[in-house]
Amino acid sequence: PSPEDTKAANTLLARFRTLPDSWGRCTMVLQASTSLHSQMIATQILESAIRADVGMGQEQRDGLRGLVLAKIQEHCGAAMGQDQASRMLLGRLNAVLAQLIRREWPHHWPSLLPEMVQSAQTSPDMCINTLRILVLLGDVVLDPSRNAAAAKE
Repeated sequence: PSPEDTKAANTLLARFRTLPDSWGRCTMVLQASTSLHSQMIATQILESAIRADVGMGQEQRDGLRGLVLAKIQEHCGAAMGQDQASRMLLGRLNAVLAQLIRREWPHHWPSLLPEMVQSAQTSPDMCINTLRILVLLGDVVLDPSRNAAAAKE
């Protein structure tokens, strides 16, 4: 893309971020976009929306949970390698998942812990990432103000 196209896209993404219902379209961005930058913005919007409790219904949270888990699996191998952009996106996806867990567990996601153990057993990369999610979850539960700093690591 040309510099003008990139600038126009960044302007559009910035306007999208300010829309009050932008969180509702972020799943489409995560599913369809190949731009890591767009996906990063979508994860930031989703994390803020979940933290602010914007009124997502249970069905929306369940769908988002499935999508985020799939995206984590998709990016886990690349993120554990040398791809810094994928590592950053994986960190953002982990932060979104930690916020969802904070809202959902234990009442709406009672199978969380067995699912995490099962996921950790699939590969060394998933095991490492599951531990990172647990650290984030501890930060979210014990000290929500530390969540943003931990997600950047």
